[in-house]
Amino acid sequence: MPDLPAQLRRADELYFDSASQVVLDRWSNGWVVLLGDAAWSPSLFSGAGAATALTGADLLGTLLH
Repeated sequence: MPDLPAQLRRADELYFDSASQVVLDRWSNGWVVLLGDAAWSPSLFSGAGAATALTGADLLGTLLH
């Protein structure tokens, strides 16, 4: 870490990003429901968002059927 500023000055390209996660008490309000990664991802960095989103959508469809 001590030489990070010098390395950044020498870099030809720099990419910087941030990740955020919102934690809610509930996922629905009346007829409005969070679906997909917004509701079903177990962790921001788990890499399982798509699989769990599909599972959640299937479960929701089953329960509404």
